[in-house]
Amino acid sequence: KVSRMLNASKGLPIAIRDEPEEEEHLTISIKTSYAITGKAIDLILQQDPNCAHKRTRQILESTSVYARMSPESKSKVIEALQKMGNITGMCGDGANDCVALKAADVGISLSDAEASIAAPFTSRVPDITCVPTLLREGRAALATSFQCFKYMALYSMIQFTSVSILYGLKINLTDNQYLIIDLLIIVPLAITMSWAKAARELSKELPTSNLLSFSVLISIIGQVVIQSLSQVLVYFFSAAQSWYVPPVYNKDLDDNDVKQKKCHANTIIYLFASIQYIATVVAFAIGKPFRRPMLSNIYFTVNLILLVIFSYYLILMPNPFFQSLLNFDYSAYHLIPMKFLLYLAIFTLLNSIITYWFEVFAVAWLTKDYSNDIDDQLNHNAN
Repeated sequence: KVSRMLNASKGLPIAIRDEPEEEEHLTISIKTSYAITGKAIDLILQQDPNCAHKRTRQILESTSVYARMSPESKSKVIEALQKMGNITGMCGDGANDCVALKAADVGISLSDAEASIAAPFTSRVPDITCVPTLLREGRAALATSFQCFKYMALYSMIQFTSVSILYGLKINLTDNQYLIIDLLIIVPLAITMSWAKAARELSKELPTSNLLSFSVLISIIGQVVIQSLSQVLVYFFSAAQSWYVPPVYNKDLDDNDVKQKKCHANTIIYLFASIQYIATVVAFAIGKPFRRPMLSNIYFTVNLILLVIFSYYLILMPNPFFQSLLNFDYSAYHLIPMKFLLYLAIFTLLNSIITYWFEVFAVAWLTKDYSNDIDDQLNHNAN
């Protein structure tokens, strides 16, 4: 009787009700797969265009084969599945698939003919083996976008903390320091971080698609707290040293004068923050499960190694040329004991470890229940 109901090619009537009294025997099991013709699906959707009835949803979710479908019928099925809250994909290779390809959330053309114009994606291989590749690339692109967003947010907050501390002392970073941060650290890291390739295997996990999701917010907020507190602690630790010379505001000099900004606080805050920019990008450049490991991104890895060497060289081996380039006060920098510079290097390492640990382990643990809720929802939809 179910097969007769689904076979509209013979002109059999179809009745869809919420809870019919005399047709309980027509209940369809979602665990069973069905084949349905285009005429049958047209009649079903004509009677229930909004898929409000349980039977309509059961038919659509349990049908594996749609046969003898017109272009309009294909589009109606896509739209009906979308009304049920599904994200739909469509593969087609002919002109009669164009309408459905445009209606689908993800349309893949399997030919270079008319379908390639309507579909946002075109496969050179005329079969559906391209679908897992598209999913891997799409998830990797989404994960990369969120990682870049989080890094740019943290870069801004790290620099905001540095400037706030220095503003409290009536000084600021110099123009050269801003340029070095932006052009030599942030821009190369942000660009090369996005060059990581998609993972070779398709993961069962899904990347978040909401900038205000709990996992994104807890990551950003937690990192902001870690980086800001670290800078504040380093400043107060250095200010408590006997050799520390507090900045003196000179009213005779312009606020943008480099001499107004040269001091111990400026040098120490800059050196510490430069490592923070590098540590956060390492934490956010996590590969698995959507991208390949960080070390497989050669350009990013080489850039990262060079910046780490350069940053620790500035800390542990004061050089007059770089001190002049970065507008450090050589006389003040020369007074900083090597013992303190070693402490500063250790502080940067501890900050880097905490940054990475929080992003890799703490965020995963804090968002575990949130991820389980998503898995339960996906499993419910699949069943």
